[in-house]
Amino acid sequence: MLNKNKLIPVEVYTFREMIEKGFVYADKTDLLHRLITNENLKKSFFLSRPRRFGKTMLLDTVAEIFNGDKEIFKDLKICQTDYDFKKHPVIRFNMNLPSRTPKQLEKELVECLKSLADLEKLNLRINSYVTGLSDLIHAVCDKYQEKVVILIDEYDDPVSSKLNKLDLAEEISSVLRTFYSGFKTCGPMLRFAFVTGVTRYALMGISTGFNQLTDITLDPSYATICGFTLDEMDLYFSERYPRILKILKEKGYISTKLWSTYAPSESEESLDYEDFHEQAVRPESDLITVEDLKNEILNWYDGYSWDGKNYVLNPISILKFFEEADFARYWSKTSASKNIIIKLLEKIPFEFTEDKLKFVPLDDISAEDVGDHKPIPLFFQTGYLTVDKITKKDGELYYSFKVPNLEIKKQYYGMLNNALFQKLSGDSDGFQLIKELKKSLFKKDGKALSGILSAYFAGLPPVLQSKYSDPGLISLGSKLNYNEHFFHQLLWSLFWAVTQKTRAEEPGALGTPDLVVPLNKTTIIVIEIKYSKTADEEDLDKDLNKLATKALEVIKKKKYGESYKLPWNNVITIGVGVCGRGDVLALFGESD
Repeated sequence: MLNKNKLIPVEVYTFREMIEKGFVYADKTDLLHRLITNENLKKSFFLSRPRRFGKTMLLDTVAEIFNGDKEIFKDLKICQTDYDFKKHPVIRFNMNLPSRTPKQLEKELVECLKSLADLEKLNLRINSYVTGLSDLIHAVCDKYQEKVVILIDEYDDPVSSKLNKLDLAEEISSVLRTFYSGFKTCGPMLRFAFVTGVTRYALMGISTGFNQLTDITLDPSYATICGFTLDEMDLYFSERYPRILKILKEKGYISTKLWSTYAPSESEESLDYEDFHEQAVRPESDLITVEDLKNEILNWYDGYSWDGKNYVLNPISILKFFEEADFARYWSKTSASKNIIIKLLEKIPFEFTEDKLKFVPLDDISAEDVGDHKPIPLFFQTGYLTVDKITKKDGELYYSFKVPNLEIKKQYYGMLNNALFQKLSGDSDGFQLIKELKKSLFKKDGKALSGILSAYFAGLPPVLQSKYSDPGLISLGSKLNYNEHFFHQLLWSLFWAVTQKTRAEEPGALGTPDLVVPLNKTTIIVIEIKYSKTADEEDLDKDLNKLATKALEVIKKKKYGESYKLPWNNVITIGVGVCGRGDVLALFGESD
């Protein structure tokens, strides 16, 4: 089917409008057909996906399938099957409710049931959220003399929005469990049930209500049910590639694979504190072909997987990218899940280790207790981690995770630094700290830089404190284990706040410096770190000086700075020595 004239559906909320008005629609109806007509005759399913990943549109598509209007699906994959499009009554629940207390939630649930009864023109008196659900289903089934389809969107929202207040979250979870238990007596009346959400909190309650709620979140058969695959991106957007490529070339966009030649925007340069008159030559855009453009799109927005084999691109980011013709953090700016993560960062021990968490048992990513604030399932379910690989050992499944793409890296480290800045000085956006940091860099003020790094390390919350108890497994919340990698990652996070073009251990022609920080068109920082777990308290300054000096010698010996002479003509080298729990000294190298 030709997609040349398809519109971008950024603010379209129903399947019918999507099809009738000619918007781009990622056709997942073959997967929905498989789900609805599964050979095991299962009829109740649960799917977890991050916010803004198309769950609501998916449910709306299911509703239209059971509405029985085959004509609207005539150009879609489900019409290539023998599906009969038999009409069934559909009851839909949107659980994105504003309730602040359990009592308020109870009232909202009653009002929701009343509205659904009125929509069906039922003469039904509903006074209790406890019995009202089963009463409604019985009444709808009697009216149509057909089995009922139940669709529940964002089933967990009343709970997940309160995770920073654990007692309140547990009380609200109890209300939801009671409400969902109303499904227990309705099994014989259900044709199909589909429940979606972000987290698995309170899932045991709703699963019990449906007797058997099959979780397809990690099922490879449905790994691509939300989001765009690469083939789908080509199918729906290939006509737009040449125009987007032309626009980006005119902007002089430099891809992330050539990050070291990227010239910062004027807004970034306005934060500089020294005027370097010698200007480096800015190269032309390196996006030459459509394949170059596609690779850059994948780097920014691809990488989401629930089985380690099938990958999808973030749907809202892809739609906004093709609408705006520019690379930006579209999903992370619209996702409410970041509020959950920010609260977790304030209290939960967690760190990304080389962007991967390896060999995590399946049970650890299937947390269902509201009070179980394990970061792995929450970071995964909310979209900040994705499955990299699945390993089977001794009959058990172990999942390895990674950060999916550049957009998420930018978002995560931004949230991380905000939490740290708030901890250090109450400066939630870190503007003053970054201002002083950049000033110390441009002035090559080692004393000032050492003071900033020392304060940064000293103010760390438990969020970055973890230990490796086993080479392959990560033990969270255990005894601290400071090492070079630990402080290396912290420096990466801090300098990421200075510029999101910061790279760690980026392979180059002459070696891999620990950190490289492009500041502006003329200036770049090259940093090497050396760490010692122990130090002589009486000779601490001497030990720190040895470490920082050794780091500078590595830079000089391996000629790291030589790699960046072009396009920069001002390469600043820094050796950082760290001892124990965060005693630090920064030394600037001599200019060439």
